[in-house]
This record gives sequence, structure tokens and C-alpha cells, in this order.
Amino acid sequence: MRQDDFPSPEKPWRRTVEERILAAVAEAQKNLFPAHFAVSTGELQLGYNRLVRQPEGHAVTHFDNPERIPYGPVDPTVTVMRLTDATDAVRLVLVAYACHPVVLGPRNSKISAGYPGVLRAMIEDGVGNDAKCVSLQGGAGDINPLMIPRSKEPQEDFAFVKTMGTLLGDKVLAILERMKAVKGRSDSLDVRSKIIEVEHRFIAQNSVTLGVSSLLINCEIGIVTMPGEPFHLFQEYLRDRAALPHTLFLGYCSNGGYPWPSYVPDLMSAARGGYGASDTTDAAVGTGERLLNLGVSQLY
Repeated sequence: MRQDDFPSPEKPWRRTVEERILAAVAEAQKNLFPAHFAVSTGELQLGYNRLVRQPEGHAVTHFDNPERIPYGPVDPTVTVMRLTDATDAVRLVLVAYACHPVVLGPRNSKISAGYPGVLRAMIEDGVGNDAKCVSLQGGAGDINPLMIPRSKEPQEDFAFVKTMGTLLGDKVLAILERMKAVKGRSDSLDVRSKIIEVEHRFIAQNSVTLGVSSLLINCEIGIVTMPGEPFHLFQEYLRDRAALPHTLFLGYCSNGGYPWPSYVPDLMSAARGGYGASDTTDAAVGTGERLLNLGVSQLY
């Protein structure tokens, strides 16, 4: 990144991001190709649930976990979607995983792509052929990385970023190797999207607007997106309720111009409380389940 790439008063951050997204879409339109889709999964636990349940029923937030205890529950699923062209060459690899990319922690203000940056470089180098890799966040709202350093030397912290990215990259490369014999398909693509309005959780006279988008590929790959920071349990709900061979649940996705809805906890987490489950939430309790059910219905 060059210094002149940073936002300025004349080109603030939001406008800069919007312009780059639009430029990327225009560039993609110039380079369209017939794509064939294939999906496979693996498992790897690189995160822990920072809302640790107590015997009394409530949850205590553990931002710090120096002992790296794998508090649960978590969803360890690593989902890999491979896109090939007409010659069966791999052109794009999408990796969906549920874990906050905050390995550097709050005390390190260095600019970094985090473990997704290490992952992307590994996959693009391993696949070759100028293939691209995109890291997608799943329901990471309650999941922190196990490898958060707490040194007083910020530069040393990047070793942990590399370790976590490398572990995930090795898993993805192994999944891709297993997929070599799998032929991709490009039969159908259906897209549905809807925006709804719900009650505010804490302010009776206010409401919150959010939405859900669903994509069904080849009648066997279901993708459901949710805005804000949804909790990991929605991934499991989607797999159970969609009844499809492959599903991807993606958080941090907005399908409209509504304000960012902050965290979206599941019902049980909202009842137990803690960061992201009680405070820092706007939408009424149960909104996540409502959105997920809408997303599943859109798949059909």
C-alpha cells in the first residue's frame, strides 16, 4: 500500500471504499468467464467462544485468553468453494470460516490483512495459474482467535498472524487436493433478497432495518448472508434447516443502504448476555432466527 492510497479529507474512507468496490465490479465485468462450482469442507478449531457460560446461567466475556483455552461452543467448519473455467483451471477459491481476524489484538495499531491475508497468499501461490483467493467471514460474532499475542513489541505479534493463517492455509490446500477429482458444475443460479424492519431491542419507539440475501447454486449449494456480526450458531442452523449438500453462511454482509445493525446474537446467547449478546446490539431478540428462516425460505 502506498501512502497516497490512504484516505484524505477530499476523499474520506467511505467514499474511497465505495469507489474501489465499483471499480472492482467494473473490472470483473470485463473479465467474465463460464464458471463451474464445487464445494468441500474440513474442520479446524482456531478460535474460541469469548462468551464463557457460567454455572449460574449467564455468560462472562473473555477478551483475553492467554492460556489459549478452546472455550466453546464454536463451529470449526472450513468451507471451500472452488471455481474453475472451461479448461478446468482453478480461477477462484472462496474460503468461509468463522473467526474474528483480530490476531494482533487491540494494543497493536499496525495495518495488517490479518490471518486472511496470509491465507490468501498461500492459496494463490499454491494453486498458481493466477488464481485468486477470497476469505469470507462466517458467523464470527462470538468467536475470537486462540492466537492473540500480548507482547509489548508489536512487530513480534505478526508471527502469530502468520501461524494462524498458515494453519488455515494448509487445511484449505489439503481440501483442494482432495477436490481435484471433483468435477465442477454450472447448471443454475437463483438469487433472492429481502429487507425487513424489526423493533429496537432497547428503545421502544425505534426500529432497526436489516436484510438477508440467499443464493442457490446448482440446486445443491446454498448461501445465506446476514448483516452485522451474527453469532456462529446460525451456521449450524443453516446446515440443519436448508437440507442441502453444501451451505455457506456469511456475516458482515449488507443488502441495502440501512445503518449497520451491530451484533446479531442467537436467542440463547442473548439470554445469557455478555459482549455482543446484550450490549452492542440493536435489533430485537430473535431477529437473527427470523432472518435465517427467511434466508432458508428464499432458497426454496
